[in-house]
Amino acid sequence: MNPAATSITQAGLRASATRMIAGGMLGNMVSVNTALTFTFGIFISTLHAAYGWSRADIAVAMTCFTLVAFLGSSLIGRASDLGDPRRIAVMSFVAFGFALMLLPLFVRSVQSLWLAYTLVAILGLGTSPVVINRPLVAAFSRHRGLAIALALTGSGIGGFVLPQVAAALIARGDWRSGYTGLGALALIAAPAVWFLLGKSAPAMERAGGPRASDRSVRLGDVARSRVFWILSGIALCGGLGMSGPAAHLVPMLGDQGLDAQTAARLAAVIGLASVIGRLLTGAALDRFDTPLPGVPLLALGAAGVGILSHPDLHTAVPAIAMLGFVIGAELAMLAYYSSRYFGLGAHATIFGWTYGMVSVGSAIGPVLVGALRDGQGDYRLGFALSAGALGLSSFLCVLLGPYPLAVKADDSSPGG
Repeated sequence: MNPAATSITQAGLRASATRMIAGGMLGNMVSVNTALTFTFGIFISTLHAAYGWSRADIAVAMTCFTLVAFLGSSLIGRASDLGDPRRIAVMSFVAFGFALMLLPLFVRSVQSLWLAYTLVAILGLGTSPVVINRPLVAAFSRHRGLAIALALTGSGIGGFVLPQVAAALIARGDWRSGYTGLGALALIAAPAVWFLLGKSAPAMERAGGPRASDRSVRLGDVARSRVFWILSGIALCGGLGMSGPAAHLVPMLGDQGLDAQTAARLAAVIGLASVIGRLLTGAALDRFDTPLPGVPLLALGAAGVGILSHPDLHTAVPAIAMLGFVIGAELAMLAYYSSRYFGLGAHATIFGWTYGMVSVGSAIGPVLVGALRDGQGDYRLGFALSAGALGLSSFLCVLLGPYPLAVKADDSSPGG
């Protein structure tokens, strides 16, 4: 190929890479996980005010959502491995978008709210990072870690933007307007995600993605592997260690005498730190051909939560930033590790399982920390145990061992 043709080809690949990463960011930004998780606190308050339902009863809706994520992530991952993840994602955006818009018509009791969140979670499974990131994992090799990290920053952006959108819509109308607006955003995002994510699964296969024969690999096959269960432990302990402190951060700062607005501003440091954490994690995973970068990355979060277990307002900001850093790092690490240890044939299936384990830990953490706060009178023990869980997650990275699969040196796919 002559130099001019080579230059044109490389420019096209770079454009394709940029477009795919933008699609991943958009998909993660308005996914069902981002839309419902980050806005749930707002809806708790408005539904409690509207109907008088207890906050604990309303919170069961998010438990239902988490249960669906745990049970369904591997299944939707398997569908993405066997089919076209872009098509699955777009269909799911349309389905859960319409479901959110119709939700106000059916919610008349707290039990109907639980059912609504369960159905929306099922319909939105295809918008999770398990599916959204699947095309990027297949398309990128040498820069896979950074590509995954960039795509996942979308959830951090959504976590900042969507609560403000929901709050503004509720202020103009009521809680129904909030759900309707979030559903409309999902419908608007669907065609953009379809265009930006680019190639379908068969095209990826020709461009260096998983061979059809690799797709016969099943979750049961890899479940016999020691590494699989170590990754599961990293996911469970990480989710457990991060979620409790993150959920109770504002109340903990309030216990230290801060007013609600100041506490909320400090807590917002988590969002910025999570974006930085994802980007640095992706760069480190690409730079070092070993899983060991996970050790200091997770240990940093453990140290931050440990500092918060003995609260001091002078150390609160750096400690909160350390917590935010690890919140941004873990999913990118798990997605990358899954691809390096088990290949691409069943990547979404395996990552779906570990994503589900993060969800389980994230469901347990806030409840455990809250219960210990009620029993002990402060957050010290709950935060200390959370720091211990993150420390164990860090230690488990040491046990993973070398990668069995090499990164291609001459990747022909968009990420190069």
